[in-house]
Formats: sequence, structure tokens, C-alpha cells
Amino acid sequence: GPHAWTPEELAPIRDVTDRSWAHVERVAAEAELRAAPPSLAPRVAARPAALEQSEQAMRTVLESSHQAQGLLNAAGEILYVNKTALDIVGVRLEDVAGRPYWDTPWFTGTPGAPEMLREAIARVAEGRVVTAELALDTPGGRRCWDFSLRPVFDDAGAVSAMVPEAIETTARLQAESALRQAQKMEAIGQLTGGLAHDFNNLLAG
Repeated sequence: GPHAWTPEELAPIRDVTDRSWAHVERVAAEAELRAAPPSLAPRVAARPAALEQSEQAMRTVLESSHQAQGLLNAAGEILYVNKTALDIVGVRLEDVAGRPYWDTPWFTGTPGAPEMLREAIARVAEGRVVTAELALDTPGGRRCWDFSLRPVFDDAGAVSAMVPEAIETTARLQAESALRQAQKMEAIGQLTGGLAHDFNNLLAG
């Protein structure tokens, strides 16, 4: 059946689409400027500057996001990843650009992770959305994420790109584990107290 897209799923796709369309418009404006009569040149020249400003604003939004976000081509090779994602493994964009997503420091340090990512990219290439809870070994230790990988479709309905996104859940999972442990200890304490009370009653009798 049709997939009901949530605002969270649509947000990174809209980001990528806006950036791509801004680039297309800038290229068209530059071509128009070259072909424009001299009297029109000042007005046409202003369009690339506005488009560049819009594109810069979009880059700022992505670079300041607390979520790890990126853009892959249809083959699963990296076109872009934001600063949050790069800082996880301490690399620069030029270190990973053009490489298959599964063959990068985010996944190669964790047994089984590259194979899982490669299978996920194959499913997304068929137009499917992949979500998973990942636990990965990084330079900063073992960390956990809610991960998603979504397709981007062109006008013909074919998958033209992929958008990976990850929200770190390490602190939340650690807090939940500590809470469960505290609840277990509380239950043991209550059980022990109840047994001691019953035993005292028996001794008193």
C-alpha cells in the first residue's frame, strides 16, 4: 500500500530537494545572464547572488543540525555528510566523499555492520525505506543510534539519491538501563524486607 510520509521523513528530503533546485536555478540564471542584452544584465546578475544566499542558508541548517545527515547517490556512494556525522568518526568530507557508504569509518569498525548497510542500500535502491537501531564501535566507544535510510525519487519515479539520517540514543538507552537496574534492586529490597518480616514473625511465635 501507499506509504504515509511523516514530517520527520519528509524534512531531509525537502532539504535535499531545495538545495538541488537552488543549484539548478543558479546554473539557469548564469546561462541567462550570458545571453541577456546589456540592459537586462544587472537584474539577471542579482539572481545567482540570491540563489547562493539561499543555498548557504540551507547548508547552515544542515551543518548546525544535531542529527547526523547526509546524501548518497543511487549507488550508495557519499555525496555529502554534515558536520555532526563527520565528528562521530573524526574525518573530513573529502576523506569519505565518493566512497561506498558501507565502506566508511562509521561502519567498518563494527563486525557485520558493512554487510548490513550494503543490504539496506540495495533495499532503498528498490524504493523502500529502511529503519534500524544501530550499535556501532566508534573512536569514542560504543554508541547507539536510531537510523533511517530513505530514497529520493526523480520525476520519472526512479531512485536518484538516498538520504541517511541518525539520531543518537546512547544516553537514553544508558538511562533506561540504569532505571531498570534500580527497579530490580528496589524489587529485591522489597522481597528481602518481606521475607525478613515473615521470618521475624516465625521467630516471635
